[in-house]
Amino acid sequence: MKEKIKNIFQSEFFKNNIRLITGTTLAQIINFLFNIYLTRIYLPESFGKFSLYMSVLSVFLIFSSFKLDIEIVKNSDEEVHENIRRSYQANMMVSILSLLMFSLLWLLDVFNLRKFNSIWVLLSWVIIFFQTSVQILWMYCVKQKMFTFQSRYKIVEATGLNVFYLFLYGLKDMGLLLANVLNLLLTNVILFFQLRNFVRLGKLLKDVFKLWRWKELLMVFKKQKYYMFQSLLEVLQISLIPFYFSGNFEFLGYYSLSMRVLQVPMRFLSVPISQVFFSEIADRKRNKIKMTAMVQKTLLMMFILSLPIVLMISIIGPDLFGWIFGKNWMRAGEIAQILLIWIIVDFIKAPLMQILYLFEKQKMVAYILLWSILLMIIIFTLSRYFSLSEYHTLWLISLSQAIFILYIIIQSYLIIQNNEV
Repeated sequence: MKEKIKNIFQSEFFKNNIRLITGTTLAQIINFLFNIYLTRIYLPESFGKFSLYMSVLSVFLIFSSFKLDIEIVKNSDEEVHENIRRSYQANMMVSILSLLMFSLLWLLDVFNLRKFNSIWVLLSWVIIFFQTSVQILWMYCVKQKMFTFQSRYKIVEATGLNVFYLFLYGLKDMGLLLANVLNLLLTNVILFFQLRNFVRLGKLLKDVFKLWRWKELLMVFKKQKYYMFQSLLEVLQISLIPFYFSGNFEFLGYYSLSMRVLQVPMRFLSVPISQVFFSEIADRKRNKIKMTAMVQKTLLMMFILSLPIVLMISIIGPDLFGWIFGKNWMRAGEIAQILLIWIIVDFIKAPLMQILYLFEKQKMVAYILLWSILLMIIIFTLSRYFSLSEYHTLWLISLSQAIFILYIIIQSYLIIQNNEV
């Protein structure tokens, strides 16, 4: 065991993780420090309203690039620029369609969307387009292994967003919206400038507007449908909760903060580890190098990293939230304790999901996620029928989702073992 742990810390894989984790950790510290003040100037209702809005947009974001951004890491140097062009064309098309769809949902007052004014509706396509652009360019940075730049970028991104939040707090919930729009514009400029020698903006825009091949895009859509269907199910796992509680913005505000805090390790640990892990296993698969040992090391590392979070939230969750964010937010700490088992198991699972992408097991995962979401819908239906409290409903959801995620972890490990037999 000691030898395994020693090998983890001496590997190039771990060093690349450290490069990304360092910047992302600093970014999350910045977010955390700003949140201590932001929770005192923004109301829970404002956070809840913005959380519902982003939950709706997250569904559209799944389709915005046909998931071609994931393919960028696997593409050869000859294929990657063509893939970027297709990604932006899909992004443009889906962004416009999303505006029409969101407008229809708004007119029908689905999920109480009529509580949002027309500015929220009109800016929906802006957020979708530029958020997808960030993801496309980010994955190209992963392919180029620009981990030092990505580390610095995370710090600038977090600082910019929170400064915008502070300057726009007088606009209440609208301030949250405009801050995100401005920060997306800023981060796109930074990424394009950094990649100016690899992705020429002028040529990209020309190709995007000129080389429309509808049959080609349709073929790409068909090829990527399992990626998108799986991602849709993953998003619904999170978004169904805001949809279910859409009539209670205050409760959604508490839920939103608890998820943000619990997802801190997801953002500053699991995301960079997953990206480096994906790059490493893709190289090993191409070169026919065994992967089982690296998977074991990654699982052990994720488990060790999760322990402090589990102990802290389990023992002093509500008091911790009340002390840091103010007494009005202690309910968020209670919700965090309920969601802990789900989020931590999901944290451990995150890198192993790249195995399923690499070995094209999207169909299998889609079926597992579909069953988990059907169970979630059944729980919501029964909760409403028996008038269960929000807390009891979340307990049922958290436990059921953790069980399904554990099954995915087991299947991912078995895929690697069977591949090396």
